[in-house]
Formats: sequence, structure tokens, C-alpha cells
Amino acid sequence: MNRKLSTPKTISGIVAALLVLIAAQSSALVAGEILLRQGIPGAICNVIIGVIYAALVCGLAALVCGKLLKVSMRKMRLPGFSVRPIWLAAAVFMPLLLLCCCRIAGGHWERNFPTAGEAWAIVTGAVVFYGFAAGLVEEIVFRGLIMGCLEKRLGVPTAVLLPSLLFGAVHIIGNDLDPVSAL
Repeated sequence: MNRKLSTPKTISGIVAALLVLIAAQSSALVAGEILLRQGIPGAICNVIIGVIYAALVCGLAALVCGKLLKVSMRKMRLPGFSVRPIWLAAAVFMPLLLLCCCRIAGGHWERNFPTAGEAWAIVTGAVVFYGFAAGLVEEIVFRGLIMGCLEKRLGVPTAVLLPSLLFGAVHIIGNDLDPVSAL
């Protein structure tokens, strides 16, 4: 990443990245709500919402890179999409490991007996929206656009630290947390 970005372009890139996140998530959720009101099952809506969310962010990120920042997505650390078997295995075994650790630490299972439709909505929401789309979007926005802008302007150490702090702050906003819990 040789070419530096100007300060105004860096700031506008970061603001645009956050706006991409907000616009895509809002649009996807509105579309899902409309579909739910039309009688589409929640499980199907969750899949559609996840796909819309991820697709909008991918498309809007390409626009931000090409039109606003005038750099390729690759130079912003956003290469093409590929899945390696090791990461698929990690996606399955990490939650299982967490469940085992919780059980060993004295945790217990609670059952709330959802209907089959509610259960599928929970599963598709967890897997497609939160597991796939949210993870992909957060990587594109925080570790692609924002980190790329900061790296081109301020260097690697700052580019690693600031998006991480911003990422944490975005997840704290709106939550009633005491300072220790926030940290």
C-alpha cells in the first residue's frame, strides 16, 4: 500500500464505511420486515435479510473504493471471496468447544420449547445473519475500508488499533454497561 490518502479522503472513507454499514443493515431489516408482514416465514426472511445485507455491503464497498477513494478493493485488503476447509472446520468446532467449556465450568441447559417455525427462525438468524452476514460485513467495513484508509494515511500500528477500538465502541453503543463490563 504505497499511495497515501489525504486526511479529508481518509475521514470521508471512514464515514462512508460506517454509512455503508448503517444503510445496508437498515435496508436489509426493512426488507425483512416487509416480507414478514406479507406472511413469509421468519426462517426464510432471515436468509433473505442476510443475503441482502452482505450483498449491499459488498456492492457499496466497491463503490466507496472505486468512486470515493479511487483505489482497488484489493488495495484496501478486500480480495475476492474464498472459503478454506480449515475455516469451515473452525466455524463448527469453535462453538462446540465453547459449549463444552461452559458445561465443564458448571453451566446448564435451558429449554424454552419454541415451535418448529420459531426454532428454524432462530437457527437461520444465528447462522445466516449473525454468523455469515454480520461477520462478513464487519470484516469488510472495519478491517477492509476503515483499516485500509487508516493504513494508507497513518501506518499499520494506528490502522490496527483504531478500527479495533471503533469496532468495540460500535458494539457498546446502546447497551447499558458499567465501565468494567464495557472493557
